[in-house]
Amino acid sequence: DTCATRVRDAIDRVIGGKLKEASQGPATMTWRHHTLRLTQDDAVLSMALTVVMSNVIDRPLNQWEEMFLPAYVQEGMRRAKVPGPDGAEIPLVKSERSLATSTRPPVHTERPSWLIWNLLAGALLGGAVFLAARSAKTSLPARVGLGILLFLAGFLSILGVLFVFVWVATEHEVGWHYENILQLVPWGVGLMGYAVGVARLRPRSVRRARLVVMAAAGASIFGLVWKVLPWMRQDNYWIIAFAIPLWAGALAGLRHLEKVLAAEEALTGAAK
Repeated sequence: DTCATRVRDAIDRVIGGKLKEASQGPATMTWRHHTLRLTQDDAVLSMALTVVMSNVIDRPLNQWEEMFLPAYVQEGMRRAKVPGPDGAEIPLVKSERSLATSTRPPVHTERPSWLIWNLLAGALLGGAVFLAARSAKTSLPARVGLGILLFLAGFLSILGVLFVFVWVATEHEVGWHYENILQLVPWGVGLMGYAVGVARLRPRSVRRARLVVMAAAGASIFGLVWKVLPWMRQDNYWIIAFAIPLWAGALAGLRHLEKVLAAEEALTGAAK
């Protein structure tokens, strides 16, 4: 129900449903792809919009539904035909002329792909956690960096909490059935609490953070594997590409740090 669809519906009523009749073919893109296409000049906005919307916007559309955008109302009117004076069908649009010319750049006709960029971002963040954890025992900057990175990962997981809330507690259908809950897992917020303890090399905090990250990595991989199921149609591969290397790198780093601390603790116990 937008400014475009109200015009569409008004015209369709006046011409006896001929606009809808002429607009039953498949659309060019899904709602998500149009959203990405039209917002790609603002990468942060584009990614934010697509990460918070579930598989509702990934189902196939027809041309009638695609007319939520004004440009497609125009195309639909070009397709429509109505009875002429002699009963034969004639085009609804007899002629066209431009009343004003926009000075804006032309809108994009293809959706962007954030897959490679998000894979690189996830690998960079996960790799940073891994390297910081490997050096944490001997380097104060590495310990501080490790704590900050884990806190950041936990902060991103707040989105997972939001996804669950919107799904179970609101009527926003576009927010139901989030597959991204498996990528930005709600329990990941626990890392915000463990980050300081990990930075201080407390074995209990390191162990608990490792368990949180291990569960997150498992959920992320499961979210990729079950994409083979036909009803899992959410287009979120680029989020998976970010999450898996993030959690995998963090898990490898924390596991190494946990072993180092356990070995040190064992040596200290033996010395006593």
